[in-house]
Amino acid sequence: MKLDQGKDDVKSMVGSLCSIILLIVVAGYVYLKTDVLISKKDVDILSTVNDLHFTPDDVFNYENGLNFAVALTSY
Repeated sequence: MKLDQGKDDVKSMVGSLCSIILLIVVAGYVYLKTDVLISKKDVDILSTVNDLHFTPDDVFNYENGLNFAVALTSY
């Protein structure tokens, strides 16, 4: 990137603010993970069960209201 007058970087208030916010978020994440590691807190594992409302014997067709729109174009 070519900058004016031989500068190596361009400083801005918005860039500084974003850097500070990112530093705070990363520091908070490191703190939380370090706390879990040191105090050996339990980690909750979420398990889900997939219950199907429809069975494989259910039929969906045009008479039941199932419609698809398809278009072929030259683009």
